[in-house]
Amino acid sequence: MNKNIYFISGARSPNKPVGIRHMNIIKHLCKINNITVHHLKRKGLFNNSLLIKMIHRIPFIIDNTYFYLKNVKHNIDHDFSNNKYDVVILSVLPFSFLHLAKYIKRRYSTPIVVDMTDPISINVGLDNRGWIRKNILLGFEKKYLPYVDHLVVLSDYIRDYYNKLFPKMNISVIEQGHNIDGIFNNTGKNRDYDDHISLVYAGVFYKKIREPFELYSAISRLENVKLSIYGKFKNRYIYHCNNIYYPGQLSQDEIYEIYRSSDVVVLLDNFKGIQVPGKIYEVLSTNKPILFIYNNPESPSKYIASNYDGVFYSKNKAECIIEAINKIIKANKYQYNRDLRQYTWEYIVNNKYQKLLNAVINNHSS
Repeated sequence: MNKNIYFISGARSPNKPVGIRHMNIIKHLCKINNITVHHLKRKGLFNNSLLIKMIHRIPFIIDNTYFYLKNVKHNIDHDFSNNKYDVVILSVLPFSFLHLAKYIKRRYSTPIVVDMTDPISINVGLDNRGWIRKNILLGFEKKYLPYVDHLVVLSDYIRDYYNKLFPKMNISVIEQGHNIDGIFNNTGKNRDYDDHISLVYAGVFYKKIREPFELYSAISRLENVKLSIYGKFKNRYIYHCNNIYYPGQLSQDEIYEIYRSSDVVVLLDNFKGIQVPGKIYEVLSTNKPILFIYNNPESPSKYIASNYDGVFYSKNKAECIIEAINKIIKANKYQYNRDLRQYTWEYIVNNKYQKLLNAVINNHSS
């Protein structure tokens, strides 16, 4: 029997991890359910980048989306007045959306599944914000997460953290998936050692969390290697070098084709924290050699990647990166058979998300 699902999304871009996640969850849930999607529409004064930076410096304001909540609640009331929903999927990126859990539960008693793409109180971006900010966010979680029927997180590490914080809460891991179906066959063949090797990185950089400067230093010293970087970056991340290129930002489908035509895929791990970069399964599913650059040898991403062949690890030091690239060249193997079919979006939504929603709805009605 089809379920009536209300999905609240604050995703800014369909080409960023949160937008990609929401798009694919909605796409596959729609096949056997009725879904109403409420997308946050940012406009007006609080869409000004300078003002947003100023707001983020105020410890007691979670994020600028707080100022949109009144309008979001109005739209929720409108939708609920015309429809009866079996379950609400509430994205809490932006974090302020967690306020809505209490509002919806008290007003409509509808079961709520929170999809937490980024943890709030242990977010990797908080290390530079001070202990006051961290304690405010922890208190924010403790106030509003009890109104949630089920919490969805991206990794076992994050689940374990919230299990300790909320021992009675129902928590499931539903990973960030990918759309590369089956074996991603490479067209490139093994090559001579002196051939040019093409590396590709697609993603974003964050100050003190995921920075490319050691990678740049390494590439600038290698004559037989070129690096293409896809995405939108601040000027501070642009490095002028003959073998480093910045073709711009591409759609998800276009990035897959870039992966296909490149020799090596670069994965730059988070320097700290327990969050896993959203592209981990996408990159692994290409079946290409992976240059895995890390700061933290105990990171969750490194543990995930260790289960698969063709991953070449390097500390985030130029000398180590050069050594890892030379190992890839000497290995002279540009295709690996990694089975990541269980992480395709279709599999994840059909075998994890749909079953979870059915269980939440059944528990609520019983």
